[in-house]
Amino acid sequence: MSPETARFNGLRALVVEDETIIALLVEDMLKELGFNEVVKASSVPQAIAALETAPPDIVILDVNLAGVQAYPVAERLQSPDAFMPVELGNYVLRLPPTTERDRVLDTIAAGVARHGIPEETHNIKRLI
Repeated sequence: MSPETARFNGLRALVVEDETIIALLVEDMLKELGFNEVVKASSVPQAIAALETAPPDIVILDVNLAGVQAYPVAERLQSPDAFMPVELGNYVLRLPPTTERDRVLDTIAAGVARHGIPEETHNIKRLI
């Protein structure tokens, strides 16, 4: 296991995205980064059920799910003690406070760069 993938070994992610190809791409990126489990939800009820079943270490939330606003999911993540918001394009990542912020952001930035996503489309570098 490389040092990069060891950073996220044992962590669980929730990807809330209605576009299957995007959800699969994000899942692949997270698994490449070392996440052991990536749960996908394509609707508000699925996302809420996933949050209640087993709280994730990181949430990547698309706020528009096939025309339905994902605000009920975002509201579940609003507690400042529960998650730290990180904006990434049209997405909001919510990281629990126990997650090492710099470690997460460094690794996400590396993954984003490795996949050729232009820097101007995200704010990861500004957050590091």
